[in-house]
Amino acid sequence: NQPVARDLVFLAVMGLGVYARRWGPRGHALGIFAFMTFFAAQFLHTVPGQLPELYAAVVLSLAASAAVRFGLWCYERRLPAVAVPAPPEGRGLARITTRQAVQATLGGAVALGRGQVHAPQRGYWAVGATGWVFVNTTPPGETHVSGFRRGRGTLIG
Repeated sequence: NQPVARDLVFLAVMGLGVYARRWGPRGHALGIFAFMTFFAAQFLHTVPGQLPELYAAVVLSLAASAAVRFGLWCYERRLPAVAVPAPPEGRGLARITTRQAVQATLGGAVALGRGQVHAPQRGYWAVGATGWVFVNTTPPGETHVSGFRRGRGTLIG
């Protein structure tokens, strides 16, 4: 067990997951999937021997959700196409996805440190809440509201 390496990888996955939004909805979905997969592995304390069962569970859940979405309730036929706005251009921290990736990683590092002090066995929950602050938020106001709600929920929980 390498807790420092695990924590650094967790922060990297969170930062890269937020940064992946620069490639639109597919990048956003991939970033969330990577973050949640790593989070679940930490929560379940997954060992390599459990991977075949977990892979089967992921395939089963994807098949079930695809059957519902594209078969039973085919949303794609009933709803008009949604225009996806292009992410704003810029370089470095001027690009919102880059800035939020840095914020998520730094916030995750602070949350991880605080979480380890207050609840060493459950410190990853604080990082999870921090990561979810940046899901589906772009303007700073949305990020602040989401952060307040996640923080309140984490403290109450």
